[in-house]
Amino acid sequence: MNQEVEEGVSAADKNFHTAAKPYLYSWVYSHINDTLKSLIAANRGRKLVYRKLKTEHLFMVDTGKFYLTVDILYNFELGNDFADTSAAADTSTLYVNTRGFIIKGDIGDKVSFKTSFYENQAFFPAYLSEYVNNYDVVPGAGRIKPFKKTGYDYAMATGLVSFTPFKNLNFQFGHGKNFIGDGYRSLLLSDNSFNYPFFKITTHFGKFQYTNIFTNFQNLAVELPTSPTTEERFQRKLGTINHLNWILHERIHIGIFESIIWRASESDGKWAYKNDYLNFLNPIMMYRPFQYGLNNKNNVMVGMNLKVKLTDKLNLYAQAMLDDNKSEKYGFQVGFKGFDLFKIKDLYFQAEYNSVSPYSYGHMDSTRNYSHYNQALAHPLGAGFSEFIGIVNYKMRDFFIDVKFNYATYQEDSLNNYHFGKDIFKSDRSIPLSAAGQTTTLLYETIKIGYIINPQTNMQLLIGFSNRSEKNNYWNKKTQYFFIGLRTSLTNQYFDF
Repeated sequence: MNQEVEEGVSAADKNFHTAAKPYLYSWVYSHINDTLKSLIAANRGRKLVYRKLKTEHLFMVDTGKFYLTVDILYNFELGNDFADTSAAADTSTLYVNTRGFIIKGDIGDKVSFKTSFYENQAFFPAYLSEYVNNYDVVPGAGRIKPFKKTGYDYAMATGLVSFTPFKNLNFQFGHGKNFIGDGYRSLLLSDNSFNYPFFKITTHFGKFQYTNIFTNFQNLAVELPTSPTTEERFQRKLGTINHLNWILHERIHIGIFESIIWRASESDGKWAYKNDYLNFLNPIMMYRPFQYGLNNKNNVMVGMNLKVKLTDKLNLYAQAMLDDNKSEKYGFQVGFKGFDLFKIKDLYFQAEYNSVSPYSYGHMDSTRNYSHYNQALAHPLGAGFSEFIGIVNYKMRDFFIDVKFNYATYQEDSLNNYHFGKDIFKSDRSIPLSAAGQTTTLLYETIKIGYIINPQTNMQLLIGFSNRSEKNNYWNKKTQYFFIGLRTSLTNQYFDF
């Protein structure tokens, strides 16, 4: 999230709904100063090379009725893990090599579109490699193919068509991610997982915003019979997600959330709910929780979202999640975020606490857990954890420094395969009657210092260091990763777990 945009829409006098993301640009525009266009105007007399590097898109067409931009995307990162003692430590250099493009445009004032593609090759620190090897995906991205001996090759594509027939109504059909909440994490729906197909309807009426998202997720744990294509086919599951946000007062926002995961295909690939589409497409929220309850063959979850603008520069936010009222599967979040701390312009801070009870997001049928592509749809730690996050970011002209601190505790599954509730991919009915998991602590600290070359694509040159420690009575995993990079940073990938 661009902090200038977030600060602009979070001011006390802006009646802008901030819980459902990503924002529609045409709705954001009326609430913030268009700083990028003023920057372009100020540099209009500069030479072409300077403008393309510092203030403009690589390619742009603007006829008044048609607007198109094209940019090259990349992430070239080189690093070293000084704490790695694995067999791969002396045989491979850690790096990320990402190349891609993004195309965005508007047709008139009602239709917009966006598409992007990334091709990647990477060698990760040991803890990320362990994750990739266990789940066959890169966090936040797609499935991998082996690259050389210990590296990975993977790609990611997004696409979106947006139609706004009326001022207060928007339809989107795309392949991407969504986020519900005002925190760094979301316990309801986050952008932690890989992209997925979705159809979204956003409606404004007075001080209310109603969001309906209809999705098609995939469960990589169940592979369907061989298809004529070269790619494997996996079990599908449908998702219905609704969120109603109410601006109770210019300083108080309240949201109600519900989600339901439906098994969409049988083990032979045939549709499982071919006669139940009306329930899946029903846009009336809270109908399904009352109809099915929370302890049902479908995975039903409800929640609430709260935001209080304590001052023009300080916001309190919170979330609550209830997955099953019979087995005490719940979670909550509370946090603060502030802008211009100590009246220092562009000094941003955030403090957040998250707690989720064991077995949350799981289901009696593990194929209907709250996940997509072997990745949690909410929190990257899964369930059964407590976490504190602190973030400080300061920007001075084009330079920035970003510091982040994560501390979490959870019960790791023991060596005898007992399931203590952290792993959302296991059935929530396989609960041990006694014994205890391994109490594990996770510490993740990172600092990044960089220079923003072009704000249009968030092109930045940076150096950074991450220190990670995960330990219990049986092991102590350490990572001390130093890196330098040149990147266009337009997407979130969460490696702090």
